[in-house]
Parts: sequence; structure tokens; C-alpha cells
Amino acid sequence: MSDKGALTLSIKAIVIIVIAVLVIALGIGFITTIFSKAGALPELVDVSLLPNQPSPDNPLVLSPEEVTVKSGESAQLLAAYYNTGNKAYFRVKTGVCIDSDGNTYQPGSVGLSSLIEKGKAVGFRITIYGTDTVTNTALGQGQYLCELVAFETTSAGGCAQFAGGVCPQRHRTQFTLNVD
Repeated sequence: MSDKGALTLSIKAIVIIVIAVLVIALGIGFITTIFSKAGALPELVDVSLLPNQPSPDNPLVLSPEEVTVKSGESAQLLAAYYNTGNKAYFRVKTGVCIDSDGNTYQPGSVGLSSLIEKGKAVGFRITIYGTDTVTNTALGQGQYLCELVAFETTSAGGCAQFAGGVCPQRHRTQFTLNVD
């Protein structure tokens, strides 16, 4: 009986090891996929990399002011925000884009949420997508006038503490989005 019991135990051990290896392999694949998309995450950059520096008179700047993206794909631009108010968390992301016919679109973007001291500036890369987030379709070819907006938020990027749950817009600037 002990030999048969040992054989049963060894088969169970092999099955458990095979399942564990499969779970680890799937976990590694999942993590690799997540981190391969990490290029889309906003990253802080030195404000001095921008040709125009943010200031109290011009708190939200970006470069370039004209971005070209293929329909359904993404492009990056540099932006910087200078906090003219009290120390707070801010999120910077794209606002509405308007095409030459006056139609409005909401392109996707990866915005930054960061704590910014009063009188300080933070620079970052922002990813702009050639996709309308409302309809989840690729933007058509053409030129769009878009805005970049700085909102005050909570540390988690939420707006629940503000009246009506709406983040107050602090500053905005425009840029041109060319979709090929």
C-alpha cells in the first residue's frame, strides 16, 4: 500500500507543479503585457526641456503646439503646468477638439495628476490618442483645434469633494491635432 500511496502522492505533486508553472507563466505574460504598455503612462520631465517656460502669466504650456497622429494611434507632446494658487493636486489632460465643420470630439489622452506647490511648475509627457472616447472610434483624417486643460483634483485624481463632483478647471491652452 505504501508504494501505491507514494505513486499517488507523486502524481498529485506533479499535477500541482504543472498547474503552478502554468499560473506563473500566465502571470508573467499578464505583467509583461501591462508593462509593455507603460510607455503610455505620463512621465515627469524637466520643465527646461520645453521651449516656452510656464509662468504666472502663462501657466500651461506645451510643445509642440501642433501634433500629428495617425487615425486610431497615439503621439506624445511635452507639457508643463505652473501652479498659481495654493498647493494642490492637478490633472492635465485634453479637453474638447473641434474639426473644420464645427463637430466636437473628445480624444483620449493620458493625463498627469500631481501635487504641485504654489509657485512651482511640473513638466511631463502626455500621450494623445487619435480616437474619440465618446464613440470609441478613430478620428477621421483632418485638422482639429484642441485644448489642454488643467483641473484641480484630489490626490487620487477624483473630484467628489468639489461642488457637483466636478473638478474646477484652472487653466487651458490650445493646440492643433493633425490626423493622418
